[in-house]
Amino acid sequence: MRKIMAGIARCIAAVCSIVFVLTATAVILVSNIKPHFLNAATYLNALAVQQVYTRLPQIIVEQVLASINYDPCQADPLTCAGESPEFISCARAALGEMRFTTLSAEAVRLTQVDKHNLQVCLDQYGSGLRSQPGGQNMTGALAPILRTLDGTNLENVLSQLMPADELQTVTEDTLNQVLAYVNGRQETAAISLVPLKQHISGPAGVESLLGIIRAQPPCTLQQTEEMAAGLLASPPGVVLCNPSEPMLKLLGGIIQYQLGALAGGIPDQIVILSPTTGENPELPGGGLIGTIRLVQLILRFAPILPLFFLLLITLLVIRSPKSWLRWWGIPFFITGLLAFGLAVCMSILFEQAWQGLLVTHLPPVLSDGLVTLAHDLLRAILQPYLAGVYLGACLLGLPGLGMWIGSVFIRQGARPSG
Repeated sequence: MRKIMAGIARCIAAVCSIVFVLTATAVILVSNIKPHFLNAATYLNALAVQQVYTRLPQIIVEQVLASINYDPCQADPLTCAGESPEFISCARAALGEMRFTTLSAEAVRLTQVDKHNLQVCLDQYGSGLRSQPGGQNMTGALAPILRTLDGTNLENVLSQLMPADELQTVTEDTLNQVLAYVNGRQETAAISLVPLKQHISGPAGVESLLGIIRAQPPCTLQQTEEMAAGLLASPPGVVLCNPSEPMLKLLGGIIQYQLGALAGGIPDQIVILSPTTGENPELPGGGLIGTIRLVQLILRFAPILPLFFLLLITLLVIRSPKSWLRWWGIPFFITGLLAFGLAVCMSILFEQAWQGLLVTHLPPVLSDGLVTLAHDLLRAILQPYLAGVYLGACLLGLPGLGMWIGSVFIRQGARPSG
């Protein structure tokens, strides 16, 4: 009878060991969420490592130019292939039936492999595709102005209005506020527009506008008069031409005054998170922020579950130092090994997930530079999390391996039950 009871205890302990391994592995994975994904330092370090503040003006320029010159037929030839049966047949054969059906169902971003496979079809039948006029995404008064500027001029304007060091300050302040709000340490989160207002109304704003004006074709006498009248009007009008330098000097004071009025109409800050934005963080699961805080609450109690099963194992089968080393060491080692393996898999599968799940669902109008920046940032944000998982796996797995090996060198007592 005693042997039967001991056997039952061993079976229950074995089941508890399996459940412990699964729950402890899950705890290692989720316990690294808060110190990394809910920590502003993770994102600030990623932004600094990827040199976002110096890369951003060029990427914004690239995106603006991509939006102005966006041609759906060039970005995704399948959307314009309705009038070319030959191209459709060629694309179906080049891409494969499944991939062709997926890409034809909706406008998605083609991967480099897709573009490579379609290139032969474009070379043979591309002339039959109808073309779309560029700039379909650019509307309003800015579109004609931006079309007259090249990338260098646009980048200079952006750098003058928001220098890299001030962009970094505003970004870091905003991220700190957002994470403080998410973690319940702040009631609102806002983006400060004060530096931008100061640059618009100051010498930087004047020089930026003058740079745009100087990039235009020379003004006729009539256009010069229209420009002066437009600047004096309320609201001011813009004439796209380049007057003489003496005339620009005469108009400089008016330009500065109008820019000051424009800056005065911009708020000092924009509140991006607050209880009035639709989030209800006070209620568990109330909106995105409420859900995050509910998850944080769950994470606090998550370690209790594997500890409970570890306690059951201790009560059921541990009767000697040897049994303790074995029944704790083996689950510890397997847990560490499993967590380490999952972290390696996440690192390896990141590129496949990015290409297969994320990139193809991004709007085709996004520039390659912006997509590359998003990829680099996600990779940089993921790395500290994986490092935390590796550390947790080693802290549990290596002692577990040592305990397991140590149990081999301890002689079994006279009344073994482990």
